[in-house]
Amino acid sequence: MTDRLDIGVAYDIEVPANEYLSGSIRPTVLAGETYCITVPPEQRWKDWFISCGPEGHGLRFGRKKLRLPGQRYFCLCGGVETASGTPQDLFGIGQAEGLIIQIPIAGRLYFFANDWPDKYGNNHGSVRLSIIRLS
Repeated sequence: MTDRLDIGVAYDIEVPANEYLSGSIRPTVLAGETYCITVPPEQRWKDWFISCGPEGHGLRFGRKKLRLPGQRYFCLCGGVETASGTPQDLFGIGQAEGLIIQIPIAGRLYFFANDWPDKYGNNHGSVRLSIIRLS
């Protein structure tokens, strides 16, 4: 497989909870492209001892330290790693069905569990998503 996704083809990506920039596929994306993301229901992963789905859990303590503070702990999120290697955490996904996103910057697409940057060592499990490049 190339590092570009073909238009109209669905790709399944596994996202391990313990990886900072994760995804079994990390495709190259260009600014302005659009993608549709669907996360199959009834998946679980674990933040230390708290089991939750890709929508995350409701713990309120320390939310300002999360990579995406506006999203819940352990919400499935995504971003783009630029050519310089700088990760840009951009969007929450959660338990999405047909979420349409437009890519604002070029780079490599990645996914992650929204957690404190230094706390990925106590995370367990993974979730899957399906992504289709629309344009």
